[in-house]
Amino acid sequence: PNITWMWIPQCCGCGQGAGSKLAAELVSEGEQSQVSVQLEALSVPAWCQYVPDAQKQAWCRGSSASGCACDSNTCKQIPNITWMWNPQCCGCGQGAASKQAAELVSEVEQSQ
Repeated sequence: PNITWMWIPQCCGCGQGAGSKLAAELVSEGEQSQVSVQLEALSVPAWCQYVPDAQKQAWCRGSSASGCACDSNTCKQIPNITWMWNPQCCGCGQGAASKQAAELVSEVEQSQ
C-alpha cells in the first residue's frame, strides 16, 4: 500500500509531489482495503532486524526498557499498518500484554 512508501527507499520518491509525472501518478496495486492485515504485537520494532546484534539492547526500544509498548493515545492517531515500525505502537495487536492493547483500533483511515 502506498501508505508505507515513505518507509521504503525504492518508493519514498513516488506519489504526489514526485519529481516526474509518472512517479507522481503512480498507484499502488496493494490497496489497503483489499489487504487483510493481521496485527500481532511484537517485542521489538520491525526495523530492529537491521540493527547490529551488539547494539540491539540499546537501540531496539522506545521509551519502554522492555522494547515495544502500546501507547493508545499515540497509536490510535496513526495508521495501524505502521505500528510495527513504531516503538510506541509495536506492542499493539493480537498477543499484546493487555486486552486493551490487543483490541486497539486506529482512528486513521487506511485509504490510499
